[in-house]
Order: sequence, then structure tokens, then C-alpha cells
Amino acid sequence: MVAIGAPPRTLRAVVAGQALYISGLGALVGLLAGTVTGLALARPMTTLGAGDPATIAVPWLFLAAVVVGLPVLASAATLIAPVAGRRWSGV
Repeated sequence: MVAIGAPPRTLRAVVAGQALYISGLGALVGLLAGTVTGLALARPMTTLGAGDPATIAVPWLFLAAVVVGLPVLASAATLIAPVAGRRWSGV
């Protein structure tokens, strides 16, 4: 986009959108993989002698804050940071 003369504001918006998408997808996949793994490992450790599973407390509010907060933070950081990189000289 630099080669066609896009202004820095446009570059920041595109990079912020990419950061939001990539970090959001990573946070969501990480949440799902961690939840499945955590429940699969915690269930055998918390069953009582008769095989009755104990209640597992999952901090859903904290996990939701991390899954939403990290992508928003990454996107905001790219909007605030100056556009770095080499400018196309046209040569």
C-alpha cells in the first residue's frame, strides 16, 4: 500500500484490523484448546471414589475479558504506534 501512496492513517487502520483479526482468532482458538485440555485433565483428578465428578469452577468472566481484551489492546497499540518501515522511493 505504501507503493501506491496510501496515507499513514490508512496503513494504521489496515494493520490494526489485521492485529485485531489475528490476535482475536488466536485468543479464541487458545481459549477453546485450553478449556478442552483443562477439563479433560481436571475431570479424572477431581472424581470422587464412586466416580461422581466434582464441580469444576471455570473463571468465565476472566477468560472472556482476556479473549476480548487482548485483541482490542493489540489493535489499539497498532493505532497508537507510528508507522514504521521503509518508504517506497520510486526507483
